[in-house]
Amino acid sequence: MHEVSVAQNIVEIVVAEAEKAKAEKVTVVKLDVGELSGIEKEALLFAWDMVTKQTIAEGASLIIQDIGGIAECFSCHHQFQTSDYFMVCEKCGDFKTDIIQGKELQVKSIIIDDGITDDH
Repeated sequence: MHEVSVAQNIVEIVVAEAEKAKAEKVTVVKLDVGELSGIEKEALLFAWDMVTKQTIAEGASLIIQDIGGIAECFSCHHQFQTSDYFMVCEKCGDFKTDIIQGKELQVKSIIIDDGITDDH
């Protein structure tokens, strides 16, 4: 299950950024995950709970935004949705296509608790 190593890498990024911001706790992490990234969301969520233990991200929610696959034809430049790496242009039938969206795996935002309270 490569999602464990992916989750570990995400935690390293999140913890480093949170420490730069002098955070006491990470409460939410938002990710963009492409349909064609090869990431199994359920496995990533399971791994997240495991690898955040004893870090400032322990207990943080992991919110995953799905990014659909889009391909573009080299011949006619038509763009179309795809859930597969191997596709034929639906407009001209050419096999020369490229994935232009859907391979993403990116931390989009981190919500932290900086320990400062507003007692007004």
